[in-house]
Amino acid sequence: MGEEYGGTLELEPPTIPRRLNIVVDVGPEKGNVNLCIYEIAQDVWKICIATTGSVPPATLASTPGSGFAMEVLQRVAMT
Repeated sequence: MGEEYGGTLELEPPTIPRRLNIVVDVGPEKGNVNLCIYEIAQDVWKICIATTGSVPPATLASTPGSGFAMEVLQRVAMT
């Protein structure tokens, strides 16, 4: 995105859905905390991120204008 970002992931105590916080320490979003929920199943990590506000997403889904960003990350074998 043209900017350098850095920070930490803080895992919350086990809940359903699982929760974590993205704490941004470097870059234009420095000082922001994004509340997230996630699911890991085999080689797939699904994470839904609240891009604004202080309420985490309720489900692993995002719709336009909701303020939530949904990402699906797939581990692939290195050749």
